[in-house]
Amino acid sequence: MHIGDIRLTLLPDGYHRCDPLRTFVGSARSDWDTHSHLLDERGRVVMTMGALLAELADGTRVLIDLGFGPQTIVLAELAVEFWGGRLLASLDAAGLAPDDIDVVCYSHLHVDHVGWTSTGGVLTFSRARHVMARTEWEHWNAADDPAGPGPHHLGALADRVELTDGDTTIVAGLTMIPTPGHTPGHCSFIVSSGTERAVVLGDAIHCPLQITHPEWEFSADVNKNAAKKAREHLLRELDAPRTTVVGPHFPDAVFGRVLAGSVPRQVAFDIVPSAPAQSLAPEAPAGELVLPALS
Repeated sequence: MHIGDIRLTLLPDGYHRCDPLRTFVGSARSDWDTHSHLLDERGRVVMTMGALLAELADGTRVLIDLGFGPQTIVLAELAVEFWGGRLLASLDAAGLAPDDIDVVCYSHLHVDHVGWTSTGGVLTFSRARHVMARTEWEHWNAADDPAGPGPHHLGALADRVELTDGDTTIVAGLTMIPTPGHTPGHCSFIVSSGTERAVVLGDAIHCPLQITHPEWEFSADVNKNAAKKAREHLLRELDAPRTTVVGPHFPDAVFGRVLAGSVPRQVAFDIVPSAPAQSLAPEAPAGELVLPALS
């Protein structure tokens, strides 16, 4: 996807599957029955995990988030799966290596966004700046929570992390904006070039249906009221002309635009062809398995 002279590319790392009614609190079965393309054969929501590559006209290369990493978690009782491990292969397919990345930006530090932060105790993208919100860094350094980065990631970042406060331009054309609620320091991103712009949602909005239904809560949001305000703020941004929505968790198609329709807002993926459907078989070693695998 091109935003002016900035090129955006999704680099898949894997996928996440979960029960829609437990995960999107306030949704009903009928909502999902009419949008079955978002579900797998067992009726679970499928969400992409990975990184967004932004390549600027001056040659600067930025990654937004770092996927889940080469690991697997299966929570059979909750009908939840996380499969990761493809990010470096996706980067290679784009003709790049870790040393080609100049900046890493984090929307937040949940485990499915930090998975390739470090390898063997050192930063995977060792040459890059690593940037995140100060509130996010302070929260996870004070927390002992498996939902966030492990000590190996925090340790590798400790001497290199750059912390931001408020709206911050990271490089020309890429601005971090606070959208707290999903986590205390969650940020989204504005990509702008010429008269065109894109809003990179991060985890403020996980699914295209949340654009139509911003009142739906996401089960992992730590502050439900703040998360709802963040979604409403981003939807106002998306109403602006010549604005593309980038949903990093949206399955199979992450670039679209928000259109008025029979509902207040809906996403049309008509800017670029939809990607081929993701393979739902792991393409990396399974890693750690937690609880019995889903049958």
